[in-house]
Amino acid sequence: IVIDYADILGAPPGFKEKREQIDETWRELRALSTRMRCLVLTASQSDTEGYSAWLLTKKNFSDSKTKVAHVTAMIGLNMTESERRQNICRYNYVALREAEFMQDKPAYVAVAGCTKVGRPSLISCWPND
Repeated sequence: IVIDYADILGAPPGFKEKREQIDETWRELRALSTRMRCLVLTASQSDTEGYSAWLLTKKNFSDSKTKVAHVTAMIGLNMTESERRQNICRYNYVALREAEFMQDKPAYVAVAGCTKVGRPSLISCWPND
């Protein structure tokens, strides 16, 4: 199930605060994934600090910070202006529920391709330690 930007879905009934609405939406998406035993894929926007961050972290998400608590995995898409011109994007785990995850030593994969038409993986690499 692919949802184009879950943060702007209609508010669940009974929630007036925007943060509570977003939290409940993400909670319901997690429940849907569990009930249907399927992948639910959506996007969320980073906060203003995320625009200049080298790699996104849990601290870089707008509105309700609790959305990270409801996901199995959250992946950050990162690129500098130079990387954008070269069609390179770095993907990193922002959150990972069911595997070893080291927030203090984040890893990322750099992927080149035509980002305008969604054709990644012409070349990819892991960072050197």
